[in-house]
Amino acid sequence: MHDLTADIDVFSAWERFRQPLKAFVLSRVRDESLAHDLLHDVILKLYDYQQRGGRVANMRAFLYQTVRNRIADHFRAGSKQQTVEQGYQMLADDEGGDELHHAVATCLRATIERMAPAYREALTLTELEGWTQQQLAEHLNISLSGAKSRVQRGRRKLRALLEDCCRIEHDRYGTVIDMHPRSNCTATQYFC
Repeated sequence: MHDLTADIDVFSAWERFRQPLKAFVLSRVRDESLAHDLLHDVILKLYDYQQRGGRVANMRAFLYQTVRNRIADHFRAGSKQQTVEQGYQMLADDEGGDELHHAVATCLRATIERMAPAYREALTLTELEGWTQQQLAEHLNISLSGAKSRVQRGRRKLRALLEDCCRIEHDRYGTVIDMHPRSNCTATQYFC
């Protein structure tokens, strides 16, 4: 049987803490859309926790600790994604630049072209042409969450393809400093 009191606790907690939590998250990530996504994850965690029978003694402490953990997870995942995002920027700005800049841009372009059409279109429009995910959703006639999912899956697939074919080195700040094709890569002709 569904526990209605858990829903009320989640709803009242969300109403009470939503704005301060949003300000807290925005002070750390400085991106409205990302803050919304992180807060969405936090409220889902609270709801799931209570649905599994968990009771929260201090709702404020629980929510702030959960949001801190979610922000930390985001930045950990983000540091892994940073190389790909730098590559997108290099690809978008591929007019000039040094040899490494050109190699990364060429590699990204070729790798995106090899992706399934749905992911290729989503990444090309959002990452290279600067469309918002809302614009992508409207263009594809899908929900915003569907567009976000497609972009995220596309990014993960692109990263996996790049890591299969390239050894990308970066400094401690995440800046790309070198790139070498792997010997087992069958797509090296695209960027070497």
